[in-house]
Amino acid sequence: MIKILTFLKNHKWLTFLSIFCTISVVFIDLYNTQLMANIVDNGIPNANFQYIVSTGLLMTGLAILNFFLGAGSTSFSSLVSNKVAFEVRETIFKKIQRFSLKKTSKYTTGSLVTRLSTDIDFIQRTLNFALRLLVRSPIMLASAVIVVWNTEQRMAYIVLALVVFLLFVMGLIIIYGFPRFRKVQQKLDSLNQNVQEGLINIRLIKSFVREDYEDHKFRTTSEDLKGKSIQAQRIFLFLDPVMMLCLNLATLAIMLLGSYFAVFSQTLRLGDLLVFLNYMRFTLFSMMMITMIFSMISRSKASTDRLKEIMDEEIDITSPRDVSALSDIKGHVQFNDVSFKYYLDNEQYILKDINFEVLPGEQLGIIGSTGSGKSTLVNLLVRLIDPIDGEITIDGVNINQLDLKKLREMIGFVPQKSVLFTGSYLDNLRWGNSDATRDDVILATKIASIYDFIKGNPDGVDGMITQGGTNLSGGQRQRFSIARALVKKPQILVLDDSTSALDQATEAQINETFQSELKDTTIINIAQKISSISHCDKIIVLEKGEMVGYGTHQSLLESNAIYQEIYESQMRKEVI
Repeated sequence: MIKILTFLKNHKWLTFLSIFCTISVVFIDLYNTQLMANIVDNGIPNANFQYIVSTGLLMTGLAILNFFLGAGSTSFSSLVSNKVAFEVRETIFKKIQRFSLKKTSKYTTGSLVTRLSTDIDFIQRTLNFALRLLVRSPIMLASAVIVVWNTEQRMAYIVLALVVFLLFVMGLIIIYGFPRFRKVQQKLDSLNQNVQEGLINIRLIKSFVREDYEDHKFRTTSEDLKGKSIQAQRIFLFLDPVMMLCLNLATLAIMLLGSYFAVFSQTLRLGDLLVFLNYMRFTLFSMMMITMIFSMISRSKASTDRLKEIMDEEIDITSPRDVSALSDIKGHVQFNDVSFKYYLDNEQYILKDINFEVLPGEQLGIIGSTGSGKSTLVNLLVRLIDPIDGEITIDGVNINQLDLKKLREMIGFVPQKSVLFTGSYLDNLRWGNSDATRDDVILATKIASIYDFIKGNPDGVDGMITQGGTNLSGGQRQRFSIARALVKKPQILVLDDSTSALDQATEAQINETFQSELKDTTIINIAQKISSISHCDKIIVLEKGEMVGYGTHQSLLESNAIYQEIYESQMRKEVI
């Protein structure tokens, strides 16, 4: 919670104005109560109509002033809480954007979405109430107790007993509420994850007739959330009845004692009894508000802890302090004894002792069985992860010494899964280079063999892509992804099995265009099919994270048993 509150430093004046207005409202309320007692004690018994009118007009003026001060308090606190929520959300989102693949894998998508939405929204509401109630309630409570004590100490013990009891109730809420609300947020994560997966994979669900299964999974998760929510709310079920019982019992006790002191022993004036009753209500109201805000804080602590977990994550891949600059990038890539595993205490290497060199303008093909480490290799090149041993250089400079942004700008990366965003064709194609001209975009689409499709759309490059590119075929999404990478005009182009959904003729056409249009671009092409990389200058064969072959297509066919086996297996499938 303390870490979240540090964002208030950016809004000191707004926070001050909110607190100032709130304090003013409290003291005007307390003073108006005393003015009312003066009317009862001085104006009415003496039939002093002028005193009653003048005091009443003063109370009316103060009430109007209180209206504007109250509106100011509400407006300023709302403005501060919304600004803080915006800054926290932006901070968390930026932090997540900087996570490495290893860090990202610690959290589900549903969990991150819940933290960015539900958790921050609840913190915003809590802060909005806290800026007013945590200022108003303690001042009102302290003032009320002092006035009550000075008015009639014998009756003040009733109020003090009430305060102690309600403090005890508030402590129970804090102790038992927090663990329950944390479990609620965890169940909400699971529900959001189920909803996202169900919506994203709706076509697959329908194709496999799994609607009933998904309905059952959603119902089960929703029931779990409902159960945890009910458990968390049970602690508050008796809060309002207890408060009302305390109010009624305290009012009855004060009325009985006050009547005795005012009528029989005549040690208490009627005005003082009126003040006592009003201040007793102020006391109870203050305790109710404090209890409510602490219950909100108890719940929001679960949210702040979850956000703090993100904020405290160490960013393991960053730019170095002393950045090495590449003035004229050629695209000379080298892997020198590179090894990688996700956890140091894990004996299983994902990649081990990888050595190869790609000269500027050359094409390198990488092939291997599923899980051999092909995608991990290119993730290392763009520093989505870092090796545990060895080094990777571009033009002789270790990539760990390069500015991270500059490194990724020089590499055009086409991931294994084609991801497109809701928007126009042009917006998606310019996604990596917002300054690209239409001519740059058209050239890239021609190289990626998607130009004819775009040209055939009535809106041309302004045609729209729906969420996830669901209105495009798999091959069209892949060609859009390739064109998007080419619009960047990268010195190094990395294709991670990016033509798997294309027919052989289209794939061959793209490869031919690469050779004619991208002569100076270094290309690293990962593929499952040998036909996709047979034209490459060099080919690496990976097996269980190790290089078991390195050479041209022809030399590997003649000397590498694994490459031969892959080739013969794929040839048999084509014959069939």
